[in-house]
Order: sequence, then structure tokens, then C-alpha cells
Amino acid sequence: WSLLDEFTSDINTGVPRIALWDPFCGTGLIPAVAMLFFGERFAEVHASDMSEVASSVAQENLQLVSDPKVAERRMREVTGRRGQNPKSDVRWGEVATYLEALKSRIEAAHQRAVPIACWAGPADQVPETDHPVCIVADAPYGAQSTLHGSGLAELVAGWLMNERVNRIVLVMGAALPEAPRAAGFECSQRPIRGGRTVLIATRTRPTDFWSGETSKRSASTADGMGNPTGKSPK
Repeated sequence: WSLLDEFTSDINTGVPRIALWDPFCGTGLIPAVAMLFFGERFAEVHASDMSEVASSVAQENLQLVSDPKVAERRMREVTGRRGQNPKSDVRWGEVATYLEALKSRIEAAHQRAVPIACWAGPADQVPETDHPVCIVADAPYGAQSTLHGSGLAELVAGWLMNERVNRIVLVMGAALPEAPRAAGFECSQRPIRGGRTVLIATRTRPTDFWSGETSKRSASTADGMGNPTGKSPK
């Protein structure tokens, strides 16, 4: 939450032009927080993961935080489970309280109608979008996580070479041996709590992609779920 707030606070909230992308989305926590608390800053929200199971759960969670009808249905399911098992009743009560507290934010997210795209795929496939991309992610770490393909340093280097990428905020288990370097970017690393490191890369020089007006996406370019069609890798 704090990293999203800190490193996207300078985005023009009047006319959202940035597309948020979490390439290690897991169950969708970062995109969900973006939708609920910072939705006015983003023109689109993209979430992807190598795991098809994770990306499927993320899509369900993103629907939950952007569609009041889905949230209401989930609330009825949670309410129905209360009183069945004393051991879990407290937990279901906490979930119900949490959903109730988010009702106004879910409604606001629904009104903003920010397009959402969620898919299973590798982290080197930057979304094909008309908007500059802001990557905010928590890189895989620990015994239960894997990074497919190239290493993290090579992955970041590839992102920095992509003309659509505007900013990277990447939480890592450990710092890279040295901060990446790329023409047109200012890059740094700093420690954060929990013994982890955040990599910040901000574009300082526009590319040809930025030189013209980004095309406006119309309602006809989104499917019935509000997802951009033909833009994100599948």
C-alpha cells in the first residue's frame, strides 16, 4: 500500500494515462489495492502470473473489488457460513466486516470503470497498451516461489528496454548486485522493512512511444467484463 502511494502519487489524477501492471500478481493483492485506493491514478490495471491457478484467482478477486454485485454475492456466501462452526465463525465475521467496510470503495471502483486485464503468462511480456506502463510488483522469493526463464536482473533489464515502460517499483528478497542502468532511466535500490529491498526505476527521458497522443480507448474495445480486448498477452 505505502509503495503504491509513494511512487504513484505524482501521476496526474485528472486524466489517468498510466497503466498499472503486476507481472507476479499471485492472487491479485497489489492490483486490488490499486483499484480500491488509487484507482483514479490509472487508466488500466493489468495482472499476470505464470500460474494459471493464481491468475484465475486474481481475476475473481479483481471482479470482487470492482463489481458491487459480485461483492454482494460474496457477502451472502460469507453470512451463510457463519454459525456453522464455532472455530471459524470469528474468521467469517472478520471477512464480513472487511467486505462491509469496502462497500463504498467497491462502488467507487465500479463507477470509475477502469479496464482490467488478467492472464497467465511470463513476466517479460509487457502488456500491449496505448498507455505508459507502471510496473509495481513483489518478485517471487522463498522456497515456494520460482522465477521462470531468465534471472531477475535480466528481466528488469528487458523491462527497461521496452519503450512502453515508464516506471518500475519492484520489491525483492535481496538487492541486485548493482542497480540496473539504462539510458533514459534513473534507477536505485533501497532497503525496506523485513530485510527486503525495493528497486525503483523512473523514466527521465521520453521515447517515441510518448511523443504523440495516446489513443483513447472506447467502450467498444472492452469485453463484457471490462477487460481490454486484443491488448494484453494471452
